Amino acid sequence: MQKVRELAVFRNSSGFLTLAEPVSDARIWIDYMWIQRDGTSLKMMPIPEGSLPSSPAVNYANCLGAPYSQACIRLVRVRVCEAATGDNCTPVRYQSLISLTRLPFALPASTTIVNAETLGMSSGTPP
Repeated sequence: MQKVRELAVFRNSSGFLTLAEPVSDARIWIDYMWIQRDGTSLKMMPIPEGSLPSSPAVNYANCLGAPYSQACIRLVRVRVCEAATGDNCTPVRYQSLISLTRLPFALPASTTIVNAETLGMSSGTPP
């Protein structure tokens, strides 16, 4: 996961996004989500780290058997936050490139949600 966070800020090691010092790999939050079905409504829910499937192949099998269970990663959410708990994301504080100016505001919330797809499982891998 650390390598994924580093690549998210276009780096091969820990550190800040070039020319955007408050944004670093330490502020990239990645959540694996399942879809809770309640009658006709659907809700995204984060899967606790200790409950994640052991491999992409196991996740694939879980999703085939029970697509609306907590054992099936359906979505991946990536956020840029100072700190994140549940759906709450504390915005990263702005840091000017010029040290003479201090502007007291936060960067806009940045969230991306994508389908989990194969989670790195290559074709031909048995579930």
